[in-house]
Amino acid sequence: MQSLELLAAASFFATLVAGFAVGGRLLWLARESHRAAEFFLGIGVTSLALAALVEVIAMELARGDEVGAAFPVEVVALFLHSTSASSLCFGIWRVFHPDRRWAFYLCVVTSALLFDSWMAVILPGQHSSVTGFTSWFHLHVASRAFASAWGATAALLHHRRLRRRLALGLVDRFTCHRFGLWSFALACTAAMLAMALVTNIGKGVLVFAWSPALLCVGVLGLLGAWALWFAFLPPQFYVRFVEGNAEVAASGGLA
Repeated sequence: MQSLELLAAASFFATLVAGFAVGGRLLWLARESHRAAEFFLGIGVTSLALAALVEVIAMELARGDEVGAAFPVEVVALFLHSTSASSLCFGIWRVFHPDRRWAFYLCVVTSALLFDSWMAVILPGQHSSVTGFTSWFHLHVASRAFASAWGATAALLHHRRLRRRLALGLVDRFTCHRFGLWSFALACTAAMLAMALVTNIGKGVLVFAWSPALLCVGVLGLLGAWALWFAFLPPQFYVRFVEGNAEVAASGGLA
């Protein structure tokens, strides 16, 4: 169990570092470019890292029987999760479907589900460790998973389009590879949330309380943090490696 806890701690730390670094970079780009896509994605990534940090603080307070202090912290954590998933949706819309009205409406509906379920979860006025998991809590997690899954799908489809252009020499190798990595990072987040939902419903506990789920989430967190970092803040040696290897460029880390 100790090794699993170490894995979870390493995964958590990697997620925070990658999230704040990539989110900060995107927000800086948004400040320079004044484009909505970078702004929404920057808010989404930064909020997710901050939400994870605040959520852990809330859980530690609850474990220490400080439920009165844990509840307002959990309120903030779930609000940040809602902000992150909503911003991700709008970022995906601006990057991949800027001229599609259905994509905008999907962002609005998902955001409504996120913030409505957030309000319903916090209405009892107690930490979820006291009230237990409710249908609203499950809806909140499912809505967050949907946002990440939509992003993963959109990035993967774009990656496949770029692979066809890559074969014709119309796009550089690392740009193609980058979208594959981004899709993989979002897929890891969606899978983590799906695992959390299954554990919450099936076992009635958090993922940290069930060893198989903890192992899964720990591995996915590390892989997702790596893919996010290398997609948006790639080291030069990795860029050179991908640009010199056509098969790696086309795979995007997905094959």
